[in-house]
Amino acid sequence: MHSATASVHLEAERHFPLNLEKPLAGSSADAKAPSERSGAPLDEVIDRLRGWRRFAMDGLMWDTAVYWGEKVLSMTQNVYDLYALCYIHIAAGNLHRAEYLLLAHPQYVAFTYSSWACRYLAALASLQLGKYADTLWILGEQPRYGSGASGFGVGGAGPSSASSRRFSSTAKDGRINFNSAISYLRGRAYLNQQGLFRAKQSLKESVLFDVRNVQAYQLILDSQLLTPAELLRFVHNLPFHAQLGSLDGDLVRDLYLTKLNTLHPYASNALVPLGFETALTNLVDRFRLRHNPDLWTAGAERAYVRGQIHDCFTLTSAVLRSDPYHLATLPLHIACLYSLRMKHQLFYLAHDLESAQPIPWFAVGCYYLLVGDYAQSRRYFSRACSLDAHCGPAWVGFAHSFAAEAEHEPATTAYSAAFRLFPGSPLLPQFLGMQYLQMDSLVLAQDFLLTAVRHCLADTLVNSSLLNELGTLAYKQGRYPYGSGSLFTANGTVAPVVASGLETIWVNLAHTHRQLRQYPEALKYLEKVRAVSPHDCNVLTTMAMIYHILGQLDEAIMLYHQILSVQPNDISSSKLLQLAVEQMTRRQGLPESIEALPERHLTPDRDSGERSHSISQPTPRSPARNGPVDANTFTVAVPQPRPPGRFAWTTTSSVEPGPNYDESDMEMEIEEDL
Repeated sequence: MHSATASVHLEAERHFPLNLEKPLAGSSADAKAPSERSGAPLDEVIDRLRGWRRFAMDGLMWDTAVYWGEKVLSMTQNVYDLYALCYIHIAAGNLHRAEYLLLAHPQYVAFTYSSWACRYLAALASLQLGKYADTLWILGEQPRYGSGASGFGVGGAGPSSASSRRFSSTAKDGRINFNSAISYLRGRAYLNQQGLFRAKQSLKESVLFDVRNVQAYQLILDSQLLTPAELLRFVHNLPFHAQLGSLDGDLVRDLYLTKLNTLHPYASNALVPLGFETALTNLVDRFRLRHNPDLWTAGAERAYVRGQIHDCFTLTSAVLRSDPYHLATLPLHIACLYSLRMKHQLFYLAHDLESAQPIPWFAVGCYYLLVGDYAQSRRYFSRACSLDAHCGPAWVGFAHSFAAEAEHEPATTAYSAAFRLFPGSPLLPQFLGMQYLQMDSLVLAQDFLLTAVRHCLADTLVNSSLLNELGTLAYKQGRYPYGSGSLFTANGTVAPVVASGLETIWVNLAHTHRQLRQYPEALKYLEKVRAVSPHDCNVLTTMAMIYHILGQLDEAIMLYHQILSVQPNDISSSKLLQLAVEQMTRRQGLPESIEALPERHLTPDRDSGERSHSISQPTPRSPARNGPVDANTFTVAVPQPRPPGRFAWTTTSSVEPGPNYDESDMEMEIEEDL
């Protein structure tokens, strides 16, 4: 091969992400420039210009690289130099120029259709310009699997025939598999066109073609295209060792497993060969990644899902001290600031971030949500979604702003829109179920809550927030024993982790036991809540009525007085106090008539009714939660905050997906029915 062509190959191997192979037989003559055929001294000049172009690329001097790249291309009319120039244009952000050279320039458009490398760049430029239909037209809407494991040749035909073992190997020279890169672009195009099924298939194939394609794997996680159970099965079946060997396969597998830490916060799942803790230990001890920020973020997400907000905040703060703009950590850190009600820190962080990204707008939205300016929060969440239509935490935060104002219909519309975008999320159907519970649409609430259960892992029904919702649903349906069981399980699940989050579950358990006439059990849980919130008139009213029913008039009168000292205009408490004093004066026990008192006397105002559970961030995770918030994480702050979404989101939420929201975000009351 002539020295000029050899120089191009050497540069491609050093600088270009895709393999530039020799042209196919029959196209080599067309690929050579006139100077190469004649052997003129100009060849040495061309080699030096290519060197200048390469050194400019090394120094990220894109304008200089473009200048010399154009001169080389004009001299050679070579497909390799066309690829190099368009690569520089895309790296410099000159997307329209790259697209024109590859798809419209009369001298070069033929190169694009004879070279899969140039076709890849054309598809990438179209994708980044938002021309998703053009991207699919360039690549083809259906994958064409072939032997392109080593990348794709500039003059080659690209991937073609199917192979039963197409996922078993990757490039021998270490390059990312060509089929993986093509499937990733196709998946992104489908995702932006809302073709979620095809997007899911393309992205899964991208990771299967090359397990090192972290962008495709992360997009699957962030988009929540798979339910948690589907995601675990997918990761379990990835050919880590078949493609990478034993040691490298272990490294990539463990790194991928640490990204699943929000799926099962309390134990390792049987679907994967080892759990989060084992994978983290291997990465720290075996591969010396103790100080890697991604592992610290994974540990922070794990703590957030478990409700250990202070531990999570400590870890995210440590990561941001070393890298203040670590994008994977920022949504989770915002979720912590929201959950801890650190509004000043949240304000300063939001204004310190780059406004071209959705995260700072999401942070400002969380700030306004925290201070109660819901209309303003929606403006900023909408801005974040306009910058990234798949920003899960912002979507969940937008819906939460309606829920916080008890605007149930707009909230359900927003949650439904988010659920269509993130069909694998177990948190969004839970949020929808919560809204329908508040609207007393029990059939729809049950449908969505059961959908959330199905989206959970088979052995992970330890989600105390979901159990609390199921218990509340059973209460409203009059199935008090079932509700008591669900709430009791939720109480046992979250007890070792989040003491403050138990308050909601305790109140709901107390009312369930009260309906079952199990007054001592009801008082036991109310006393626990009273220890946390001694001036909560809702709790005091319920306790006073139970003592009144039991004939313990001294305790009832004392509590009625305490309620009236805080709420002097409480008519129900005033009438009940008068009745209790009359009974005490007569020294009689509690008459049967108290059970038959009018509902208006025994039922607290709706604003002072039973506790509800609050929702948390988009993470996120995310949030999500949630997340958050996870969040998850977009995720649920009571009884345990989690990132949405993997929205943290979070995602978790989140926002994780954003940030997790505390009990002031939204309440779901259990109506009194004495």
